[in-house]
Amino acid sequence: MKKTTPSRVWIEIEPAKSYEENKERAEMGTKLIHKLYGESPTRFGWSDREQRFTLWSGGGFTVLDDNGEWFNLTNAAK
Repeated sequence: MKKTTPSRVWIEIEPAKSYEENKERAEMGTKLIHKLYGESPTRFGWSDREQRFTLWSGGGFTVLDDNGEWFNLTNAAK
């Protein structure tokens, strides 16, 4: 059986200089995720302490060391 590579897309948010701009960019990233997957608890945020974007999903969050994350296109909304 042929092994296939998953269809993925990388979404990275470029940090801005201000908290307000980063919060707005996180909201735009969240809107993009919701367009791909429909309404879900997954959302981007900004950690002022870490100076990094975060990804919230379910009951917890992950600080994104590189301000981005891979998303599976196979599960994207049709």
